[in-house]
Amino acid sequence: MTKLDELETKGCCVIKGLFDETVIRESIAVTNRALKEISADHREDNKSQGSLVPMAEYPGYSKIIAYPKLIETLEKEFNFTDVRFSSGYLISKPPKSPPLFWHQDWWGWGHPLSYKPFIAQIAVFVYLTETTVENGCLKYIPGSHRQKHHFHNAQNAHGEDLAKVKNPSDPLFGKLADEEQVMVKLGDAVICDARLMHASNANRSASERSSLTLWYHPNWSEQPDSFKAIVRKLYDREDDNTSDTDAGGLSLDQWPKKDHERIQHLIPLVDKDAAREPWNRTPNF
Repeated sequence: MTKLDELETKGCCVIKGLFDETVIRESIAVTNRALKEISADHREDNKSQGSLVPMAEYPGYSKIIAYPKLIETLEKEFNFTDVRFSSGYLISKPPKSPPLFWHQDWWGWGHPLSYKPFIAQIAVFVYLTETTVENGCLKYIPGSHRQKHHFHNAQNAHGEDLAKVKNPSDPLFGKLADEEQVMVKLGDAVICDARLMHASNANRSASERSSLTLWYHPNWSEQPDSFKAIVRKLYDREDDNTSDTDAGGLSLDQWPKKDHERIQHLIPLVDKDAAREPWNRTPNF
């Protein structure tokens, strides 16, 4: 089975040893600085995630966003063309922290294309340490990107109560018989369809478990204009109260010249008059 077959069938795959030591080491340095700058309130508001820091605030991440071997792998191993980038997050679980709730991240469920094999958005998860069940590795439900799962009916996914872990007994924090664990080494890349139902285990270790979530949009020329308009909004971090993702703050277009030039080929260009897809995180299988 090829990596593309695995991604299409299971919704997730691992590319081993994709990132070299230098870019990982530089990303860890940026991450360590970012973690020192977040507040206790931020940690408490994002207790389940650990942190939810927009990578756009840290131009030093430009090297890993535009890492040539990653883009080349997406093109050659997955047959993705004209890949674009929208946003990314530092999600870092401190020691002895709770699990990340079950959720999926796709926002275009009102469009018929979302129920077809076409992959409009992928996450590339880059873990900045080796991951195990003990320290909070990723887990997912194979095939949940293309078929109904009972968690799709959850009304509180992505809500404040889950982020703050107000009810640790909520089923969205639980273990499932069909979940699959993803344990990786430093330098591995985890690639997931944005529609995939996923979570992470609690970090029961004595060390921080940091990761980067990078959002890419393959086959840009084949994407509906309404999707492109949303992606551009996410890239610009535009605040219009129509979505539940971060807005405001530093845009990638405001990065220093050398960092902006590094990611220039990944900028999601779109017709300025294109109407946005209505924001919809709830599938209707």
